[in-house]
Amino acid sequence: MPPGLRHVTAIAAGAFQSLALRSNSKVVAWGCDLDANAGQCNVPSRLVGVTAIATGGVQSLALTTPRCVVPRVVGMQLRAAKRKLARVRCRAGTIRRVLARHASGTVLFQARQPGSILRDGARVGLIAGR
Repeated sequence: MPPGLRHVTAIAAGAFQSLALRSNSKVVAWGCDLDANAGQCNVPSRLVGVTAIATGGVQSLALTTPRCVVPRVVGMQLRAAKRKLARVRCRAGTIRRVLARHASGTVLFQARQPGSILRDGARVGLIAGR
């Protein structure tokens, strides 16, 4: 086990690796090097909101809470953009309407970058033409 590992809520051990789930929902892994060099394993940096862990022979699993991964909606009609946001567990937040010559009802700007990972049901602000 790595020195200084604290606030552990669960541990899982596989054939070549061990995992610890910390109280802040982060995962720590060790012992993964198959070349007999024990050390830290790589845990994906985008792994957030973990609620449970498990290991098998050479695989590791993490159960995460549902979350919103922001899609690109710029250029879409506002109604279609709202549906797309809902499909990925996001919601349209504040919608500002601005005068746009040829873009009536079209999303011109979104407040969150596409690919951003947010909590489940997060709001994404939009600017649309009127």
